[in-house]
Amino acid sequence: MNNNVKKSVARVVATALCVGMLGGYAPDARAAKKFKVTLNKKTVSMKVGKTLQLKAKKSPAKAKLTWKSSKKSVVSVSTKGKLKAKKTGEAKITVTAKYKGKKKKATCKVTVTGKKVVTNRPQNTMAAPTPTPLQPTSSPTQDVSTAEPTKTPKPSRKPSTPAPTPVAIEYQADFEIELGDKLNISTEVKPSEGTIEDYSVSTTNKYVASVDTRGRVVSNHLGKCLLVLTSKTDETKKETFKLSVTDGYLVEDGYNFYKEDVAHGEVGEFYYPSQYRESGQGRARIYFPPNYDPDNKKYNLVFCLHGGGQNEDYWTCGKKTSSGAGCHANYIMDNLYAKNKVEDAIVVFPYGNIKYDANKEYPNTVPNPAVQTAQWGDCYLFEFEVINDLLPYMENNYPIEKGPDHTAVCGLSMGCGEAIELGLKHPDIFHYMGFFSAGPFASVNQTIVNTTEDAEKLNSQLKLCYFITGQYDHMMDDSARRFVNNCDSLGLNSVFYEVKSTGHDDRCWDRGFYEFMKHAFK
Repeated sequence: MNNNVKKSVARVVATALCVGMLGGYAPDARAAKKFKVTLNKKTVSMKVGKTLQLKAKKSPAKAKLTWKSSKKSVVSVSTKGKLKAKKTGEAKITVTAKYKGKKKKATCKVTVTGKKVVTNRPQNTMAAPTPTPLQPTSSPTQDVSTAEPTKTPKPSRKPSTPAPTPVAIEYQADFEIELGDKLNISTEVKPSEGTIEDYSVSTTNKYVASVDTRGRVVSNHLGKCLLVLTSKTDETKKETFKLSVTDGYLVEDGYNFYKEDVAHGEVGEFYYPSQYRESGQGRARIYFPPNYDPDNKKYNLVFCLHGGGQNEDYWTCGKKTSSGAGCHANYIMDNLYAKNKVEDAIVVFPYGNIKYDANKEYPNTVPNPAVQTAQWGDCYLFEFEVINDLLPYMENNYPIEKGPDHTAVCGLSMGCGEAIELGLKHPDIFHYMGFFSAGPFASVNQTIVNTTEDAEKLNSQLKLCYFITGQYDHMMDDSARRFVNNCDSLGLNSVFYEVKSTGHDDRCWDRGFYEFMKHAFK
């Protein structure tokens, strides 16, 4: 081999080695330089009892974050970076990013001031075939729309006028855990007598929270229950604390709007036989999830009810990228599916008004019912239609997973009242209930939850009872909040969430539907 050839070969080998080095080592070096985590705040001042969301920015996006407080007794931090100030003092919050065996950290100094809110107040303890779905695009032979108007009015964008003295929510948990977090009993729970080692610890609802072998309260699902301390030497001696499992209520921008880059479900309509309507038929809209597979899958079922003066279109008639004049349930479901935050479900939006004739006999109803005012009279028969006509129709004609663990009901305003009548009266049918912006129709003398026995019966069956209302919504003399306070006082396992900066409007109801569907069937 002559010298020129040798030199050429040497240059090729050198070039190859350089390329190999750049391809094998340089990217890792660059990636290492890019690996970082930062916090949106370096110092924070909080008052006792307040919460604050810290936000971490990480690179690369695949890095996993963990959060830690140097003094949990001063300020705690959830797995998602939500702070809760507990007592005066200082603590350091550290977020750690882990990626390919390496770690990066960022810190925030937290100063907690102010007087502590009274907590740890002991409470007295109490002791089928699946045929093709019918989706007609035109009205049936007997036109039900002539008797039941279909025009959907536009809601007011202004918050409703507050009552002279708005009702405050009275319930205050002794211990609040964010879903996914744990409470260390040995360090956090202080009995009034003796030490925690003198007691065995349990909860009154393991579905909401349970105690593990390491002495920690594990949050399992949204809701409320009691944390019970029983003396190891005297089983009649007990102490109880209110325990609440809650959510961060965080939502991304555009959670309720149409997005091009996600899979979309389909919205159709159908008619079903009704024993209660003069036309003999009811009508409804229906949402099928993305990748709907009626031949190989069964689905949970949700009945979602509209408000007064609206119809079955309201929940899905919102504009693609703006609020007002309707809700966005179909887009919310699409976006929840895209984030893997919802269980498979078919959602039905029925028309909820039925003309009631006091002189006529209706099947399977209560004789001589105490129907509320004429304003709500047309809601009375709907409860019976759903149970006796619509639910069986859905189970016989769609791939529905039967049973209360797979059946939910929710609704807004008037539809909220109907959902309360359906859900709380029939917990053997519905285990998941969402009530948005209203109390029961009989706001003063309601007969649904009036005793601790009523609450205990419901607690033994229901799995999610979610009350949601707007910050400025005080309709019917605040009947929603009054009803929540009543349920709380009796020990009902429920959740209350107030949507900030909203009134009696679709912005609140979209958030309500989003929060409810995120936690239903889990």
